[in-house]
Amino acid sequence: MDPYVAHLDEDGVELSRVDAATDFGSFDAVVVVTDHSSMERVRMLQQAKVVVDSRDALHGIVGDRSKVYGL
Repeated sequence: MDPYVAHLDEDGVELSRVDAATDFGSFDAVVVVTDHSSMERVRMLQQAKVVVDSRDALHGIVGDRSKVYGL
């Protein structure tokens, strides 16, 4: 969902941006590494199975916090 980086290849690990309308529940986990204002936080918390939130981007969002892990 990063509006600035479409693709990243770091030491053989390839990451690609997903469309912002993608269902977060279709992934095993969602990892938040940067906090863009366009991120749909409420929908992410509702749909994601697990969220690793390295930026505390979901702070204050009401929902099931049992699946949110911070670093």
